[in-house]
Amino acid sequence: RRLHGIGHQRHAVPGGALAGGTATQLQCLRWAVHECGVNLVDAVRAAAATPAAAIGATAVGDLRPGMSADVLVVDSDLELRAVLRRGQWLR
Repeated sequence: RRLHGIGHQRHAVPGGALAGGTATQLQCLRWAVHECGVNLVDAVRAAAATPAAAIGATAVGDLRPGMSADVLVVDSDLELRAVLRRGQWLR
């Protein structure tokens, strides 16, 4: 399979799905890695940086000192195991 770009604008919709579909960002990341062969590090960077850049957010989209960060902990199958949001563990 090939991975195709569909433009640069993305919009958040209720439920966490990407606009125009029902898949979450984590499901899209899993698909890109498992089905399309995208390198995991590249996929994670794109999943974090692309939405931030699309909305002009400069304090999110990367893990470095001074940045705001929510963190997903996933297992080797990229299944969600825990969430750190605003410094609080949610799951």
